[in-house]
Amino acid sequence: MMRLTATIIVFALAAGNGVNAQSLKNYELEAEQTLQRLRQVMMQEMQTAMQGGVKQAIGVCRHLAPEIEEQIEKETGWQIRRIGLRVRNPDNKPDTLERSMMMSFELRAMAGQGPEMLRSARLLDRDGTQTVHFMQAIPTFDTCLACHGKQIAPEVTTAINELYPQDQAIGYEVGDIRGAFSLYKVFDPAKAAEAKNGSSDWDRIAALELPPAVELEETGRTGNAVRGRDLFAKHCRNCHSPAHLAKQYFGGDEASVQGSVCVKLQSHGTTDEARDCDLVAFLKALAVAGNDQ
Repeated sequence: MMRLTATIIVFALAAGNGVNAQSLKNYELEAEQTLQRLRQVMMQEMQTAMQGGVKQAIGVCRHLAPEIEEQIEKETGWQIRRIGLRVRNPDNKPDTLERSMMMSFELRAMAGQGPEMLRSARLLDRDGTQTVHFMQAIPTFDTCLACHGKQIAPEVTTAINELYPQDQAIGYEVGDIRGAFSLYKVFDPAKAAEAKNGSSDWDRIAALELPPAVELEETGRTGNAVRGRDLFAKHCRNCHSPAHLAKQYFGGDEASVQGSVCVKLQSHGTTDEARDCDLVAFLKALAVAGNDQ
């Protein structure tokens, strides 16, 4: 039941406002640069703190991290949140939309997508203002396990519980999705217009001459690759790279369907029989073409 609910919620988000993804490209690049700076500053502070032990590093997360985020927010105009499905600080609980995207990240990770692919940029209405919302998953690294793993030293557990009596952010393993950065910025149509003037990988994919009919061996049916591309653009493009999925699920030059893409991903929401055949046909056509966009 949880899996079905996640599918419905994420489908509603992905199908939302129909904004051209390329129009948000400048914002996506900005958000990435903002996060890169945040990571660099936090890493420096954590490395310094770790010289005094894990307990001192916990204090950095508690007291210094919010100050660093606030300073970067002032300089960039992005509001920065760190959220998770299991949080240490109750203030970092996701709202409904953030939770839906976090669930889609989990599903996509289960389907084999790497952390660098687990991101989303979309336009939404926030208190009556058009706002860009960017999310990027936070993976668990080996260095995270001292405070967020399954075997935490007793003195560290005591220190965590003193600061965060409602802590839930433990039990992770390397590679798990521990949370996500959630960034917001007021949308500027002029910046979007600048982005539209440039070309994109999607422009090249959209210009491909795809065969209208593609045989789907496992299902015994024929899918329409052109219609599949349209469905992908409408429902999935904000969250997925078509070329990446085509290569991942169908391999290199020789494409072979390895189960339904819709069943594996659960998060793109087009699961009725007529539609998912067309989406599989689209991805299969990309794989056969050896497209590397």
